[in-house]
Amino acid sequence: MCGLAGFTNRRIFPDPGRLRDAAGCLRHRGPEDHCAYETPVASFSAARLKIPGVESAVQPLLSSDGATAVAFDGKVYNHPELRTDLERRGHRFRTRTAAETLLAAFVEWDTDCFTRLRGMFAVAFWTEAKRRLVLARSLASGSLCADQAHDLRGARRMPCTLL
Repeated sequence: MCGLAGFTNRRIFPDPGRLRDAAGCLRHRGPEDHCAYETPVASFSAARLKIPGVESAVQPLLSSDGATAVAFDGKVYNHPELRTDLERRGHRFRTRTAAETLLAAFVEWDTDCFTRLRGMFAVAFWTEAKRRLVLARSLASGSLCADQAHDLRGARRMPCTLL
């Protein structure tokens, strides 16, 4: 059981304490692994439960050029086949995780990558140069909650995704 939390704002840098508070709400979902990614307009955090014997990438994970970040929870059943295709296209991998395969697939095919995936997952991608947030989930996964309400300072928020 894992969890993702994040915020976006095109005008004001979100208060770092806010992300820590949101991540704190997720500690019970992944007490062994917790990391954050923050830029001036977007921040998100992943709480992950480490399973003995299963490799997991520290998340949020950055693309090799640092331009795109991903926070991911779930399972992509066909990630070995996707990885082979992506390696043929010139992508290099540091881990054997589905999260890294999914990130490379997004970099290669943008949102068309979702038509190639077989599995149960929720994912958030942030591309800094485009200031673009992409949220997706498979039909078989749990909930993906997104809220575009504004707080008193005008910051848009994306509350926790709970799977």
